[in-house]
Amino acid sequence: MKRSLFLFFLTILVFPLGVFSEEEESLDLIYQKISDLEQEIATLRNLIEENTYLIERYQELQQQRYLDLDKRLHNLLSEEKEDLATEYLNGQQITRQKRLIYIKVLWNYLRLQDTLKP
Repeated sequence: MKRSLFLFFLTILVFPLGVFSEEEESLDLIYQKISDLEQEIATLRNLIEENTYLIERYQELQQQRYLDLDKRLHNLLSEEKEDLATEYLNGQQITRQKRLIYIKVLWNYLRLQDTLKP
């Protein structure tokens, strides 16, 4: 009787320890998963920040390229206008071919200007 009573109390004392250790293991597992997710979130935030910076930089470069191209085309058209004005003032007749070239350059300039606008 003493022996069975001893085993009964021993079982009662040991059983809760097993339950607590299982709960502790599951809490440790949950804590580890939360820590892993927090690290992943931090990594993703860093990637978002880097990508945001790169996008802003690419937009700045695109704007600079657009302005540079616009300036070069404007200079070309100005030179062509000056040449045409000089020829006209000198009394020379502008040939049909030169007019077509001028129209093509102007058309390409306007078309590029429309497609490159940010």
